[in-house]
Amino acid sequence: VTDGIRLETSFPPAVKGGTTWEIKWSAAPASKVTVSVMIEGKSEILAKDQSGSGVATWKAPRVDVEGCQVTMVSGDKTDTSRLFSIDSTPPLIDSIEIEIPREVKR
Repeated sequence: VTDGIRLETSFPPAVKGGTTWEIKWSAAPASKVTVSVMIEGKSEILAKDQSGSGVATWKAPRVDVEGCQVTMVSGDKTDTSRLFSIDSTPPLIDSIEIEIPREVKR
């Protein structure tokens, strides 16, 4: 990257709560980059004033929320991820079958 910035990690429409993500970005070496994630209107800074390209680790919180987004800012340039949700709902089990072996008589 010579004069722009780019958030390289792409997010699916839904992220599973509790999973860990590597968030990668590209920027010119002289750039100072700040990367943050916005959840429920609150911003969590993942990397602040980093030089050039880099990577940060983020663990999605165990919440159920929509409209989350990762933002990368360098000077007057901005790049953002798609909007995504975090889904921490445990799987639902509809039914369960238990088979008990019959006792064999000798």
